[in-house]
Amino acid sequence: MATPVVFLPAAIEDLRRAQRYYEQKQASLGELFRLEVDRTLGVIEYWPHSYERVNATLRRAFVQRFPYAIIYRPLENSIRVVGILATQQNPSSIAERGAAADRN
Repeated sequence: MATPVVFLPAAIEDLRRAQRYYEQKQASLGELFRLEVDRTLGVIEYWPHSYERVNATLRRAFVQRFPYAIIYRPLENSIRVVGILATQQNPSSIAERGAAADRN
């Protein structure tokens, strides 16, 4: 059974920003980026523990065809997407997002 995916507000903004960037580069490229992100999320929903660990609580799944990764935290009853980052960005730079969400 698929595990529900919940996005932090900052992760939604990451996704929107990247999609706009690709749409400005070429018509329909932003849509293709979004489809690849959705495909990757579909795999995460079923196998959340199959991707590499970034730290003790976060994992990283690379998006096919684009230099981006989805940073997320598998929880007992959901998956929390903390960010969607370009692969040259350090994933530990958003670790505080996940920690802040845990405190709330």
